Amino acid sequence: MSNIIIKNKDLIENIKKIIHKARYNILQSVNKEMLLAYFEIGKNIIEGEQDGKARARYGKNIINILSKELTREFGKGFDVTYLRRMRRFYLIYQKWETVSPKLSWSHYSELIKIEESTKRIYFEKYAIQENLSVRDLKRLINSFHYERLLLSKDKKALLIKEK
Repeated sequence: MSNIIIKNKDLIENIKKIIHKARYNILQSVNKEMLLAYFEIGKNIIEGEQDGKARARYGKNIINILSKELTREFGKGFDVTYLRRMRRFYLIYQKWETVSPKLSWSHYSELIKIEESTKRIYFEKYAIQENLSVRDLKRLINSFHYERLLLSKDKKALLIKEK
């Protein structure tokens, strides 16, 4: 009888692992598709603003008009601020291959606020490497982690301390 219980425990644990893995894969897939959608929206906004020309025509309210139409059709998530964020996301990353599906849209929303590209790339790589939550990423950015790291003589100790 105890042998059957042990086998059932193994069976249950194996099935739990399968379910956890499937759920994780689903979340990763959804995240990747959302990032791609926001990247493509940003690209289309840029192309729409420029209308095939080298520079955008000023005074056009493309983002405002787009926001109203998309919000009417799809609801939340397409206000002017979000659409500007998608536009900036595309302007910064311009090649889809440079976007990591290991980070969420919330991570990228924080990263695109960083003007200095070297600093942004550092935080992007660090967030992936350390599997940082968005909250931890924001905390590190706002605590001048990058700047202190540049000034530090013992970079390894600082990195360990800040985890």
